[in-house]
Formats: sequence, structure tokens, C-alpha cells
Amino acid sequence: MRHERSIADVVCAALIEHLPLDEDRRAEHRVIRALAARALDNPRLAEVDVLAAEDTHARIARAIRNGFECGEVDPATDPDVAATRARAVVRAEIDTVFTGECGQYTRRPGT
Repeated sequence: MRHERSIADVVCAALIEHLPLDEDRRAEHRVIRALAARALDNPRLAEVDVLAAEDTHARIARAIRNGFECGEVDPATDPDVAATRARAVVRAEIDTVFTGECGQYTRRPGT
């Protein structure tokens, strides 16, 4: 079977899959966040959290290296730098939507 999707499309779809856009992914997101919170007090869970982040970075970098082979990515691109930039790009996009300052933790009760 031949796939007609670009590597860019596959990476985009994979990243979107991590967003809590439906009930199943919201449930997964809650579990992941709960584990991340527990990792603050549990060194073994913290290690798993770090390994998961490193794995995601490595997978993006590998996709970029694969992009060299098919011509989607400029060979001068550093895969590790580009994978790190992907996180910054997502953050920048989030910041265009969430432009205010969160007052949830600074408001006094009843205001």
C-alpha cells in the first residue's frame, strides 16, 4: 500500500493527536497531566516524564532526517535544533490566542 502523505502532514497529524480535541484524547490528556503532577514528588515518574519528552523530540528529529531523503527538508537544517523549535512554534501559536494574564490564582475569593 502506498501512502500519499508528506512527512510534514504525518508530523502535523501526530502532534495534533496529542491535543485534547475529543473525549478519548481529553481522558488521555488528564491521565498524562496527573502523571506529570505526581512526577513532581516521585523521581521514578519524573524520569518517565523526561524520557517521554526526549522520545517525542527524537521522533520529530527522525522525521526531519527522513525529510532530507525525500526533499521536504533542506539538508542544511539541524534536526535537533528544528525539533526544539517545533515546541517554540507551538508555544508562539498558543500565545496568539491566550493574550491575557491568568487571574485564577491572583484573584481574591468572591471577585
